[in-house]
Amino acid sequence: MELEELRKKIDVLDKQLLDVLVERMKVVEQVAMNKMKNNEEVIQKNRWQDLINSRSIWGVRAGLPEEEVKQIFECIHDISVQRQKEIIG
Repeated sequence: MELEELRKKIDVLDKQLLDVLVERMKVVEQVAMNKMKNNEEVIQKNRWQDLINSRSIWGVRAGLPEEEVKQIFECIHDISVQRQKEIIG
């Protein structure tokens, strides 16, 4: 495959990735509303630990380095927490 074709493929994948992230953030907003309604804390350490462990396993099984998977999900988690804090106040 030529470089330009590969770049176009990356463009398509990036768009799909952004679409999934938009959907995820919509769910994050619903989670925040639920937490606010039930007077729960934004950060729930057990949930975070379960999430990072399972995503690391999924990533490694898919052939990604564990540290890279952790970095990706730490970034996603940080943004999700910030969004929840904005909603909850």
